[in-house]
Amino acid sequence: MTYFETPESVEYIGKGAFFFSSFEGVRLPRNLKRLGPGAFRKCHRLQSIALPPSIRYIPERAFYECEGLRAVELSDSTFLIGEKAFERCVSLSRIDMGGSLRSIGACAFKGCRSLKLVRLPETLRSVG
Repeated sequence: MTYFETPESVEYIGKGAFFFSSFEGVRLPRNLKRLGPGAFRKCHRLQSIALPPSIRYIPERAFYECEGLRAVELSDSTFLIGEKAFERCVSLSRIDMGGSLRSIGACAFKGCRSLKLVRLPETLRSVG
C-alpha cells in the first residue's frame, strides 16, 4: 500500500495540492486547520481518510472523483461539508458524520452509488 504521511507542522493543505496523486492512504496531522478546495481531487487510489478534530469544514470538491475512496471518518468538530465534496466517489460505502455536522452542501454525495445507508446526526440543519 502506498501511504503518504503529512508532517505534524502542516496546518494548511492548499487548493488542488494532491490533485491526481496515486497514494492509497494518507495520515493527516493533528494540527491541520484547513483543506483547500479540491485538495484531494481525483486521487483515484485513495481508499480511506480520517479527518482530525481540527478540521471543521470540508471545502467544495475536496475529495471529488476519488473513485477508490471507501470510508470517511469525520470528527465531532466537523460542522460543514461543502458542495460536491465527495461527488463521484463511486466506491464510498461508509461515512461517519461525527456529532456536530450542521450543513451538507449541494451535490456533496452525487454519484456515490455504493453509499447505501447514511445516518444523519441530530445537529444537521440543512442539506443542499
